[in-house]
Amino acid sequence: MTQTDQLLMDAFRQLLEEKPYKKITVRDIVDRCQVNRNTFYYHFDGIPALLEQVMKTWADDILADPRISESPLLALLPMAEFCSSHRSALLHLVQSKAKEEVLSFIDLICLHVAEQHVKKAAQTAALSHPFTDLESSAMIRFYKAVLSGYLRDWINEDMGCDLCADIPRVILRLKEFAFQPSQQELTPIPKASGPV
Repeated sequence: MTQTDQLLMDAFRQLLEEKPYKKITVRDIVDRCQVNRNTFYYHFDGIPALLEQVMKTWADDILADPRISESPLLALLPMAEFCSSHRSALLHLVQSKAKEEVLSFIDLICLHVAEQHVKKAAQTAALSHPFTDLESSAMIRFYKAVLSGYLRDWINEDMGCDLCADIPRVILRLKEFAFQPSQQELTPIPKASGPV
């Protein structure tokens, strides 16, 4: 990434904090950077391409946080902190035509985190009880749905609650209750042998 790319991206991020996505123009960005329009278009095809690059750098920043690899649920903390610190920008994006791109961005990060944790769990379990491909796929879908669903709900509620404070409390309660299955819950349900 060039210094000019970074300059344009920084200006765009600042503008996202200040005003709705649909009201940000190339003129706003180049004026903030003190470069001309040709410079902008040399580096980016347009504002959607700039947004895509900004979201990639956001994803890299989130995934670089060491807490992402600690546990599947603790991985929510860096994501929530990031969303909280960029609250205005994300709300401006979610309240625009870029909403689906932002939600897809969140889904991709959550999928990456889920895959990382299931792969690690599968390696740990390999000696005593190896995961089948079906189990790995089901676990990835489950963790991705938990992470992504939690963040999506929060964003859809305009980030009204303090997710960063809620996550540790939720994890504690999950450890106490949800992750203490009875022996009956661990027994697989037999498949039906014929048509239902």
